[in-house]
Amino acid sequence: MMLADGPALVEAIGDPFEPPMPARVKTKQALRMAESLARGEPNRGRIALTLFHDKVSDLKGRSWR
Repeated sequence: MMLADGPALVEAIGDPFEPPMPARVKTKQALRMAESLARGEPNRGRIALTLFHDKVSDLKGRSWR
């Protein structure tokens, strides 16, 4: 329940290493993500590792975190 009738400010903490990918990825989206990592995304190693862990977890049918 919001106590204000107007705009509100929400403070949130996000994982900087979590890749910005939706649950279902189209080929073009995956290609663009790979291009971004190849161009020199500062945290590309950690992001790639997270993607790999998530895919392995999907294949195993459970979460690794």
